[in-house]
Amino acid sequence: MGIWDRLTRALRGAAGNHPADPTGALRSTAGGPARTRGAERSGGARAADAQGLDHRLGTGLWRQHHDRFLRAVDRFYAIAVDLHSTAGSVSGEADAPGTSATEAAEIVAQQTLVLNGLADRVGALTETVHARFPLNGLVVPAEVRARVGQLPALLSKAAAKTAEAGQAAAMARAALRSGTDPLPAARSARSYAADAITLVDACERALHHD
Repeated sequence: MGIWDRLTRALRGAAGNHPADPTGALRSTAGGPARTRGAERSGGARAADAQGLDHRLGTGLWRQHHDRFLRAVDRFYAIAVDLHSTAGSVSGEADAPGTSATEAAEIVAQQTLVLNGLADRVGALTETVHARFPLNGLVVPAEVRARVGQLPALLSKAAAKTAEAGQAAAMARAALRSGTDPLPAARSARSYAADAITLVDACERALHHD
């Protein structure tokens, strides 16, 4: 079973009885229930979701860091879906690097699982830090900064590395479409995802040290 099949199966398991497919991944956010990415939501449901996040994360700096990280993860997933589709379309062409296409798509697909796990950790982390140091603005008071130290900077760097992973995955997709080897860019995406893991680890240590 390839990584894409394992990814789809894992997402289906996370969703319980909800159907899963490569264009509608499911994951939990901020310790809440799994949701369908890209699913149609009623205005009332969207408002309830927003109110729930406001309660758990506030509307200030911690919410901003949370949302920025999740946007980067969502973008990475969308690119991974597209890369998987592109790899499938070129793998049968005689002049296309079919083996490299498959390997690159699987490397990137694996990172969706990695980043999905990080998204849950960032959700839990930002919920915890908001409970301890509630902020509804973007300025960290001096007394709070003395307690949280480099946590805001580490969260920002983690989101930036996740965004860089998405950019590298997009480069792999572009390479595949142009008939060049996508593996170097796919491996860069994996490296950036590993950097994001290191930074989230550091965020958790910083929070627990307080």
